[in-house]
Amino acid sequence: MRKTIGILSIMISIIVGLQSLMAGLANTLSDNGETGGSVGILLSFILLTAGVILLASKGAKGMLTFSMIFYLLGGLLGMSGAGSYKDLVIWSAISLLFALLLFFQIRKTA
Repeated sequence: MRKTIGILSIMISIIVGLQSLMAGLANTLSDNGETGGSVGILLSFILLTAGVILLASKGAKGMLTFSMIFYLLGGLLGMSGAGSYKDLVIWSAISLLFALLLFFQIRKTA
């Protein structure tokens, strides 16, 4: 399961990054003061980092926990800063789902 989540996380981080660049550009051009694009870029880096660490973890409980915390923080950050960028809520929910799945994976291996 951790390999699947890691690969999906890396692929999703690319999509989130590209969408966030466009949302950030739209926010800048319309001068609306929203930060959804910037928060999306942060979520993209968090997803990428957590996915790479998860793939490199080889089942080590500490690295699984670190990735779970990253997914949790990314999900909460995205939910709080989405603004009018509603796709960010979906990506944040997926990040929280990954955190939940890793929580159960850690409990299973303990």
